[in-house]
Amino acid sequence: GDTVRTPAAILGLLEAILAFDTILWPFFTHWRPFCGGHLVTHSRQLQPFWRHLRPFWNHLAHLVPFCATKRPQMSPNVPPAPPQLRIIPERSGPALALTCHAWGFSPAEVTLRWLRNGIVVGDPSGQSRALPVGDGTFWAQATIEVPPGTGDTFACSALHPSLEEPLSVTWAPGLSPNLSLLVGLAVLTLLLGLFLFIFGLCRYLGPGGALGRAGDTQGTPGGHPRDPRP
Repeated sequence: GDTVRTPAAILGLLEAILAFDTILWPFFTHWRPFCGGHLVTHSRQLQPFWRHLRPFWNHLAHLVPFCATKRPQMSPNVPPAPPQLRIIPERSGPALALTCHAWGFSPAEVTLRWLRNGIVVGDPSGQSRALPVGDGTFWAQATIEVPPGTGDTFACSALHPSLEEPLSVTWAPGLSPNLSLLVGLAVLTLLLGLFLFIFGLCRYLGPGGALGRAGDTQGTPGGHPRDPRP
């Protein structure tokens, strides 16, 4: 293959450089007074370097085919892994872009399709370019634009050799997860404040509260209770 021919081509180039003086010596001897002999002098100075470099390329010519045959054994064996999916909405002006992210899968063959209310939209083939992460797994993404004011449900479906059936994740218009969390915390705080208000009001109006004690002590000067008997 190309990996075997490359060292041989470099060896041929080195042999041509070593034969540089022999081939072009008469020409440079004739033109030596004009060019000062600098090129010939430098060529002679580099000859020991090329002679030392030739054994290295000889070893490389034998090493490259060996590495090419042993490469599958030396590469890490990554087991098949299914993809993980997540839909991230991103608003750009009035339109909304939904991006389906797939990551952590191996091998690289993956198909991502968008479905709108259960119907495939966009590219029917769904072929997505998978990029390596560096740990033997890959990631890919597919984006679709959602018209403003739509109430449709969108789903991202992934086909992968490690899956027996397609994997899908659904997105519907509504509050984002972060906004839903803030709304939940606000409602919880409101309920807690209402509970504390009712609890304090009951304590104030109860027999042991401030209003109950004020009713028991009024009627006589000095704050003594009035005798109910006639």
